[in-house]
Amino acid sequence: MAYGGDVLIGGACCLAVFTDLRYAKIPNWLVISLAALGLAWRATTGWGSLASALLGMLCVLVVLVPLFAVGWFGGGDVKFMAAIGAVLGFPGWIPFVLLTLASGGLLSLIFAACAGQLRTALAAVAHMFQLAVYAQTPVAAAKTRVHVPYALAIAAGYLLSLVWRHGAPL
Repeated sequence: MAYGGDVLIGGACCLAVFTDLRYAKIPNWLVISLAALGLAWRATTGWGSLASALLGMLCVLVVLVPLFAVGWFGGGDVKFMAAIGAVLGFPGWIPFVLLTLASGGLLSLIFAACAGQLRTALAAVAHMFQLAVYAQTPVAAAKTRVHVPYALAIAAGYLLSLVWRHGAPL
């Protein structure tokens, strides 16, 4: 991917972090603008690039919509990550999503610790792993939740994916 897409995503991440910290929301106008500009930019380089963008967006949605459905993500976070997936295309979305999930997990633990709920958060994580390993049905979730401005994790995941793709500067 040329650096134009990186500049586009970087600017959108800055705006998303600001609005998420200030208003606890990633606005639809930002998501729609990023997706439209990303698809238009990809279309200028040919049908294959546009198809890659659409596939990247679709793959992000397929992975994250189920996580939204169980309450692990907000809708704005999923839409914003899908728009970034459109700019990154296929397979560029894969390291971005994986690194964002890792960043989000770390950020969630930090926010839980700051709110004095680290023990509850760790118990919830252990419970999720237990469900995954033993294919059990979920029991009642924790009653308290800590708001995490996930745009921070998305921006961190994107920056880490830049390092992944281009190598760390010396």
